[in-house]
Amino acid sequence: MSEPPHAEVKWDVASPERLRELIAAPLPLGLRRGTPHQRLHRDIYYDTPDGALGRRDAVCRFRLGVDDRRALAVTLGSPAESFASPVAELDLAAALRGDSKAARRLRGLVDPTTLEPLAELEVQRTECEAAGRWPWSGRFELVYDAVTVRREGLSRGFQELKIRRLGGGRPTLDQLGAAFNGTPGLRPIRETKLARAERIQATLEGEAIARSLGSGRAVSILALDGGCIAFRRDGDELTLPVADGQGETASRHLLRDTFGSAVGDLALLGTAAGRGSGRLQEVWVVRRVRLDGEGSATIEWLAPADVIARAGSFGLQDPDTLAALAVAMRSELFRNGEPAPPVRRSRPSMPPPVPAEESALLLDPDLSTLEFQARVLAMAESAATPLLERLNFLAIVSANLDEFFMVNVGALKRSGSPEHEAGLE
Repeated sequence: MSEPPHAEVKWDVASPERLRELIAAPLPLGLRRGTPHQRLHRDIYYDTPDGALGRRDAVCRFRLGVDDRRALAVTLGSPAESFASPVAELDLAAALRGDSKAARRLRGLVDPTTLEPLAELEVQRTECEAAGRWPWSGRFELVYDAVTVRREGLSRGFQELKIRRLGGGRPTLDQLGAAFNGTPGLRPIRETKLARAERIQATLEGEAIARSLGSGRAVSILALDGGCIAFRRDGDELTLPVADGQGETASRHLLRDTFGSAVGDLALLGTAAGRGSGRLQEVWVVRRVRLDGEGSATIEWLAPADVIARAGSFGLQDPDTLAALAVAMRSELFRNGEPAPPVRRSRPSMPPPVPAEESALLLDPDLSTLEFQARVLAMAESAATPLLERLNFLAIVSANLDEFFMVNVGALKRSGSPEHEAGLE
């Protein structure tokens, strides 16, 4: 069976350096490469907010070249059709109002005014033609693309090699593809550029969130008793309990530090901008809190109406506290009118002391945590561990140690215990 005249195959290229090597390397099967041409362009893909084009297996692309050429392309998946039209307009909205074939096809699919950018790719392309030594030999177009995807100030790239059959005889596209399949640094793919870009964008978005968290994280607690909120009083100043860290573990440490007990029903209420640039504050609500120890003597309970009346006035001006209260007031927390369960006070207020002769039999939780991290780090350093698993273990150790120093070490320093101070030394 003969191949379609414009059939193509493509590969993912491992690195930009490998792509440059392929551009300069001789072609297999005796093919002769023509003069390569380089150009830069941006491809902006569009779809409706509800993904109407994607559901119909259609793609809308607006291409802007550095040579001031612009093109609108619409690709339909079933039946497979592609319509590309040069346009003179500077933006997509104007191009869609035009009379090009691609614009008319797109207007038949969706309302052009509802389109939104889906992904934007920066493409550095090198393309050339290749053919055998005889006039009846096969002819091919080779396209080498270095693609950059940007999102939230971050960027990531990928490289592709695509070969399209232009016509002629042998070698066939299958034969040429088989020759390239054995080339180091090449992996056959079927995924479109848009699909790869969307996957990378999701990764970059996650990295952007992680970066914002890494620049400064904090947890604050809204403890409820009978519909009232617990505040710490320091002289004339009222603040919510706030500490560095993230997640339930940090919130439990803060709960113990404030009320003397980590017992309580915790739930994440939301997030707010904290004090300082880029700091994210998690707001946790706790019910059925237990008051133990001497720290509970500094707690003052205020009704929501009183909190609203005093917010921003003298004594209730802490930025972290006001940001957490804003999250609470926007929630359904105080709108149902149901009082929270009463605070439970336990006896005795402090656990009985452990005799000195028995203390050596108990494991120190902080030292146990550090020993566990050391074991994970040893697995990351082992040459027998696969490379990706080693990277995964390193990421686990890094995240756990960050949380350990922000939460556990901070709690030890705030305790003021001579024994803890000696341990830190």
